[in-house]
Parts: sequence; structure tokens; C-alpha cells
Amino acid sequence: MANLDRYKSALDSGIHPEQIKKENTFVHNEGKGVVSITQHPLRKGAHPLRLYVYPCLTTHVLHILFIGDKHHQEKDIQTIHNYVKKNLQEPNA
Repeated sequence: MANLDRYKSALDSGIHPEQIKKENTFVHNEGKGVVSITQHPLRKGAHPLRLYVYPCLTTHVLHILFIGDKHHQEKDIQTIHNYVKKNLQEPNA
């Protein structure tokens, strides 16, 4: 949750989501405006959880979409992309 707080604080301070991704190793671009916030630091041997979010630039709403792990990442991202396309994607995204 600390990384989510850091991400949200950066958004609240006016930093563009693209800049946040460049400056933070725990934020990963997943395409279609979706980013994953990875759990850091981890216990030895633990699998990191990924929190998938969609920062809507026009409404200034941070949508928390899904939580998953590295083992199911590909399927999770596909599901999230479908959801964003149907429900959240901005007209020019």
C-alpha cells in the first residue's frame, strides 16, 4: 500500500503519469493507460503482487482495477485491457 500511496501522492501533486513511470521502479506500463504498481520490498522467496490501476487524465480519478501476481500476469493484463476498453478508456487514448 505504501507504493500506491506514493503513486497517488505524485498524481495529486500534478506529476503526469508518464513521468511517474520514468522515475519509480515500482510502476510499470501495461499498455492502454494501465499501470501496475509492484510490491517492494519483498520477503525472501515471496512472489510480488501487482496492483493494476488506471489514472484517468480527464476526470482526475485513479481507478483501482485488479490485484494479481507474476504467474498470472499475461491473463490479468488481457482481462484488464478488455475492461478498460469497454468502460474507462478516454476518447483519444
